[in-house]
Amino acid sequence: MTRDKSQSLPEESADSQDAAARFVLRRRNGPWTETEQVGLDASLADPAGAAEIRRFERAWQAVGDHASSPELMVLREQALARARRANVRRWRLPQRIAKPWLVAAAVAVVAILSIGAWQLSPYAFIPGVYQTSVGEQRVVELSDRSTLR
Repeated sequence: MTRDKSQSLPEESADSQDAAARFVLRRRNGPWTETEQVGLDASLADPAGAAEIRRFERAWQAVGDHASSPELMVLREQALARARRANVRRWRLPQRIAKPWLVAAAVAVVAILSIGAWQLSPYAFIPGVYQTSVGEQRVVELSDRSTLR
């Protein structure tokens, strides 16, 4: 039975398909409770529900039977390659830069803070005050063209 993908399923049909898929997966993969068994029995009592469950069980079994077939291995390789390419693109795409005025404002704030920190440090420039470290010699030319040693 082929179905046109452009047509949407009726809501009750989609619900019964979801329920059938959940029953098949839960029964195969996890602990099975009495409540789930009661729900499965109710679905199997309905001919349409039983047909959906059988259809999903056949599909699950077919995937298991053909999991290592060359066709599925090719599809797996293609899916992995697509995922790898998408992951690489995610990290290689250039990041959006914030608005230019915001970047300029941030640079100006950093520059002002840096100059202020330097002025408050012991290495700040103070006009008219000249210092040297112990053992250091320096020659400074003053504004009247005289030199200071």
